[in-house]
Amino acid sequence: MFVNDILDGDSRNLSQSQTTHQTDLHVKDLLVRSHTQPDRLVNWMYADSSPILRVNSAGILAKVGDTGLSDQVVRQLRTDPTMRERYLVAVIRRVTTASERLAVEVRNQRDVGARWCCAFLLGQMGEQAALDDALMLEECPEMRRTFGYALSGRNMAC
Repeated sequence: MFVNDILDGDSRNLSQSQTTHQTDLHVKDLLVRSHTQPDRLVNWMYADSSPILRVNSAGILAKVGDTGLSDQVVRQLRTDPTMRERYLVAVIRRVTTASERLAVEVRNQRDVGARWCCAFLLGQMGEQAALDDALMLEECPEMRRTFGYALSGRNMAC
């Protein structure tokens, strides 16, 4: 359903309720297999007035694994407080705020959005070791900046 909607440029279903991590992964897989360009999702993530559509678009894009898209998702998480709050709540529900679980999820290469949220939370908790370990594995430039912010105690949201 969501894939056909995206292909048709119809955002209504993605605007109704926030999708799950598993749904985002499934939609991402189908879009990648169809060789669909993510332009619509990028536009919806930036410009749509619906916070649900913005976070759903970001959630799918965060799982594509493209460094350029990952950078865009991270920048939006940093600058869009409504989208950030929705993404954080979803990650907390899925992972919890236990530092051990966050330390594992902050290295999740399948979801840059979840990595950002975990880095945000771990930074607030002062969990330097988990952030140091994750930084060593990180390829996304915006996430490396995020880890630097978290490790230095700077506010990651601006």
